[in-house]
Amino acid sequence: MNDPLPIGGDVTGRTRPGSPPAQLNKCAVCPKLCRHACPAVRASGDESHVPSVKATTWRRISNGLQAPTPEALRSLFACTDCNAATRYCKHDIEPGQLLAGGRARAQAEGMAPAALEGLVVNLERTGNPFGEQHAERASNRKGVIYFPGCATLEHTPEVVEAACRLLEAAGQLYDLVTDTCSGAPALYAGRPDLAPDWPLPPKTTVISSCPGAVTTLRRRFTGLRSLHLTSYLASRGNLALARSLTETHLFHDPCHLARHQADPTAPRLLLDQVIAEGARLELPDHGHETPCSGGGGLLPLVFPKLARRMANERIDAALETGGPESTLVTACPSCHRQLSHGGRIRVVDLTQLLARAIR
Repeated sequence: MNDPLPIGGDVTGRTRPGSPPAQLNKCAVCPKLCRHACPAVRASGDESHVPSVKATTWRRISNGLQAPTPEALRSLFACTDCNAATRYCKHDIEPGQLLAGGRARAQAEGMAPAALEGLVVNLERTGNPFGEQHAERASNRKGVIYFPGCATLEHTPEVVEAACRLLEAAGQLYDLVTDTCSGAPALYAGRPDLAPDWPLPPKTTVISSCPGAVTTLRRRFTGLRSLHLTSYLASRGNLALARSLTETHLFHDPCHLARHQADPTAPRLLLDQVIAEGARLELPDHGHETPCSGGGGLLPLVFPKLARRMANERIDAALETGGPESTLVTACPSCHRQLSHGGRIRVVDLTQLLARAIR
């Protein structure tokens, strides 16, 4: 079994300075220098959503200085784990991870948001946050696994076939695994006990279409080599693709791919292989500065209006930049779902564009 990363570590494997209590203290007394970066705060205007305010609430509750209440604990779920605030944090603190203990406390106190009850029941019953059961797990290990992720199977199942075609075109042997979960939904819900183990040999490579799954696997199991599909394909550099698309395309960076995994380059390298020169436009904020679409951290379940508002802000930016006939490309099932709401703009997963262009 792989050794889980201790609390206070990050997806790169390095240990962040200070224990979780020390980080909580630093975040709680900070003068809110990251406030402007938090997409939940920008979209809601709610002061209780400011990262340092949430840290203060959790610190006071954990130290017995404030009684836990459903309202106070609910505010700890107003975070998508997008890592935007961390870019401006002097102490390199990730609010999404810092508040995990508070979410677990909410569950332990029986004060977790009611909107999470169905998800928890599904995890207890099937191990899948959506209640689905997928049985695909090959017995002949090839050392490389393609793991679509629960959100991919639920929101963009067509991506799975496209991803398999791309891996085969790249000459990569792999095993398809769909019968488990990265553990992200359980962790975000405050039920780490429901996050499944991954008893895989060390140095197994896991390729996923879900950036959030990659981040979670890196956090939980340092022995695995976890990569997003676009990062893997770009590093291989051996796809033969037809460059035939001339329409305007814009790329929305998934938070986990651009910030947690620090790879905004790979999807652009691949996208530029299938669209004509000059047909790709950049959104006003992109790459490491990409705004969150509101799909992470279970925000759409607990704060659906806030999540929709965040998505609409990104759609507005895309329409203003590329116009109503443009195509918004992303590489994350949660982003795809968020940006597709209302059908205001055409949204496509990068994997599908690439698969259609295989020569």
